Amino acid sequence: MEERLLPINALLSLLLPNDVTPPALADAGFRLAGLEIPAVGAGGAVTIDCLLFHADTNHLVLVEAKSGPNIEVEQAIKYGQLPAPAVVQSAYVTLTVRTQPTVEAVYLCLGEHLERVRLGLANAGLTYPIVAVSDSGVSLDRAGAASAQLRAVFAGGPVSLLGPPARLISFDQDSDVDVIKPRVLAALVAAMSLRLPQLTLVSLAERATPHFALYGRQAQQKIKKKVGDAVRQLADEEPLNFQYLPTTGSREGLVRILRTPEDNAVQGRTQAYQAVGRAKLRRPRKSAEVAANQMDLLAELDAIDNETSDGRPADDGEGEQ
Repeated sequence: MEERLLPINALLSLLLPNDVTPPALADAGFRLAGLEIPAVGAGGAVTIDCLLFHADTNHLVLVEAKSGPNIEVEQAIKYGQLPAPAVVQSAYVTLTVRTQPTVEAVYLCLGEHLERVRLGLANAGLTYPIVAVSDSGVSLDRAGAASAQLRAVFAGGPVSLLGPPARLISFDQDSDVDVIKPRVLAALVAAMSLRLPQLTLVSLAERATPHFALYGRQAQQKIKKKVGDAVRQLADEEPLNFQYLPTTGSREGLVRILRTPEDNAVQGRTQAYQAVGRAKLRRPRKSAEVAANQMDLLAELDAIDNETSDGRPADDGEGEQ
């Protein structure tokens, strides 16, 4: 997992009940409502890294995730100028109770960068609460500036991480294709096991990208493009297994699964699956060295083909004029 994605994965560990860490945010009523959501306020457009929604109170938490110690002042100011209705509309959040939605901005960072992030916000005149992720747990800094809903999550102090954050998001729209490629291959292998003859690029992106449906449209398009680049490389490396048909003006991109290990006998299936995606690891066979006094059979066959029926060598050119 890329280090820059560590904070967001730690936060998701508190939201989703599929990790050893207790889902403290989920237990307090929060759910994940969006990733990379663009919204517009009085200060202009800003992209919300992670959007949390507290359905019982219609409260929204706008999370800006930082992997480093620096903040962008202009961006931070824009967060504070986003009205709740604009966020609701941008993320297509369904309000379940008859009360006006509320909103707060929160910064998420690594514990080692907490002091610098706090200083950066203070210098900008901003008092946003900060959620800090360390090896031992997740804590809330500037709790006095946080909403009652968020304070309730950390009422007992920092939430302990019982293990490393799960790789809930192993890549995003800013990741290199080489990072995305193994996840795309895993999705294709899973499709092979189901004997699927083909997948659209959108379907493959959904299978390879956790929470793909919650990303903003622009981020989805970037992810889909990089998934396409990854599957193109895989098709070039594994032409017997995959064929990639890029997106056109009238058709979505498509990857065809040309064969599946499921067609093999039971004894050969495991080896066939292990061979998928390992084309670059296969070394070409080293050609046997020919002794100086040993006849080159292929050369002799070529010589025979170049002779005419009367035994004379054929002309190399196309004929004299």
